[in-house]
Amino acid sequence: MKLKYILQVSVIIALFVMIAVPGFKVGAQSTPTCTSKNGSGNWTSPSLWDCSDSNKTPTASHLVTIETGDTIFIDTTAPVAALVTIDAGGTLTFLNTGTNTLTTGSLTNNGTFTFPSAGTNTLIISSATSGTTFTNNSTFTAGTGTVQFAGTAAQTISGVSTINNLTISNGSTGLAINNNMTVNGVLTLNNDI
Repeated sequence: MKLKYILQVSVIIALFVMIAVPGFKVGAQSTPTCTSKNGSGNWTSPSLWDCSDSNKTPTASHLVTIETGDTIFIDTTAPVAALVTIDAGGTLTFLNTGTNTLTTGSLTNNGTFTFPSAGTNTLIISSATSGTTFTNNSTFTAGTGTVQFAGTAAQTISGVSTINNLTISNGSTGLAINNNMTVNGVLTLNNDI
């Protein structure tokens, strides 16, 4: 009887903790997310992000979404994300001054993604995870930017018809280019295609 009572109390306490403690999750932890909010501003501005964990801006583990109506400027050499998705009506653009780099496992553009015609800007698609891609389903402006594919897994680029500089340095797994594409600047082949 005493053991049954202890088990019942333990179950009640566990249920209370799951209900009453904010952020408590049962089972496997999900991948953290950061979603843009508040319109327009720089990637490094905490007021532009709603992150599902304690971080104020995206980190290498985050799934990042640029929402409809929001414009995010990449303003540093440090931004990283596990995956970046630009929703229809959302905009992600590099600043046109300085050196700015975004490193992510994959980028899917359903809105507007822009390299300006000034500055030194680089998108690095890098991951050890299979299926990393740069997919353009909407408006992409190549400007004077560089797209670099690095990492150790097979990678794909699709929906991009014109690119400025392209660097392929992803080991022996190569890069699949799923459509005709013009490279207006420098094509650097450090590894297989």
